[in-house]
Amino acid sequence: MRKTVLTLVACLLTCSLTIPATVSYGGNTYNITHIEHHAFYGCTNLQQVTIDADEITLNRYAFSHCPYLAQVTFNSSTVTLAGEYIFSNDGRLATVQFSQLDATQCYFSSATGAFMDCTGLQQIVLPRLTEELPDYFFLRCSALREVHFGMPHQAYRTIKKFGNEVFANCTNLAKVYLHGWSSVAPTLTATSFKDMPSTTKFIMPCTYSSVIIGARGYWANVTIEEEWDKEFYVVSADENMGSVVIVKAPDCSDMTATIAAYPNEKYSFYQWSDGSTENPRNWTEVTENVNIAAVFTQGEHGCNKDGIFPYMFSAFADNESFGSVDTKIPTCDDPSARAYARPNTGYEFVRWSDGDRNATRNVTVTGDTYLQALFQDPADPISEGVEEIQAATTRSTKLLHDGHLFILRPDGTVFNAQGARVK
Repeated sequence: MRKTVLTLVACLLTCSLTIPATVSYGGNTYNITHIEHHAFYGCTNLQQVTIDADEITLNRYAFSHCPYLAQVTFNSSTVTLAGEYIFSNDGRLATVQFSQLDATQCYFSSATGAFMDCTGLQQIVLPRLTEELPDYFFLRCSALREVHFGMPHQAYRTIKKFGNEVFANCTNLAKVYLHGWSSVAPTLTATSFKDMPSTTKFIMPCTYSSVIIGARGYWANVTIEEEWDKEFYVVSADENMGSVVIVKAPDCSDMTATIAAYPNEKYSFYQWSDGSTENPRNWTEVTENVNIAAVFTQGEHGCNKDGIFPYMFSAFADNESFGSVDTKIPTCDDPSARAYARPNTGYEFVRWSDGDRNATRNVTVTGDTYLQALFQDPADPISEGVEEIQAATTRSTKLLHDGHLFILRPDGTVFNAQGARVK
């Protein structure tokens, strides 16, 4: 039979304590769900506590007055602080961690003075589902500098209520982050922020600050600072190939953004990781999280991500009995191409399919390019015009076979992308 409650009532003489989700005793398995009041009160050897129980309730003074307790970790989906002063007067407590910041549900409404006089605590990140801080929660935590409710750039509701003197005499408290959003401002009492430093800033998303400012009341005396509430993260996929500059980042007053990718020598920008090829890239309004990388490739002339020149170049003879074509194809490092029309003995070169009459052609390839060399027998000159030759060329068909490009001419002959006849 599976029991559901086991209370811990003894102070163990140990430096490190792990509270498991279950224990077995006398043939029975018990879920650990509660730590009883004063269970570890005044444990002078205790330095570290890890709670693995899925749902845990801590009662009053459970870990109070543990002078060497430095770290507490909650690996729980539900944490209930059900009594007052649970970690009070733990002067060396420096780290309180919740491993499931996005999922842990916290019930703190009865936890008066939970961390009172924890003078070693400097920063704490509370789970996003923390809805209330009761009276004196961080009273006299003199080293405390930052308190976070949840993590930035996440869409969720934030804290609903602050009790009395929550941060009283936290003399070094600089920032309280409300990472989240709600349609209403958290409830305050007349003394919620009594004896809190006047320099303390409450930092919150742009979309939430207007709610707080509009609420007025006791919030009117609080310093509010806006933070951009969307992630804008842009990097280079390979810094050896190139870098990225955020020319203009979005903020609460101006939601436009501009980024630019700069390839290093012998490399070129290929695309952004989301498929866009715009560079520099602009947003007129950033309305969602941005997390992209600039992808670069080898060569300075727009090669694809595999380092292959992106355009086809092919030059071939109209009739191989009359002549041939020598070619130099473009590469990532050199986009220039060259074609030389070489007539066989007894024949002569006439023109290229685009009308050019120079036997040697030097071309900077910026798109798929196909040239056909026209030769003739001087004793039987041809009468085709340039337009007819061009028309014949356009009837050639590009074929893709096993990943290779071939040119099928109207007469049935087949050439590869380098202009060599293969059939």
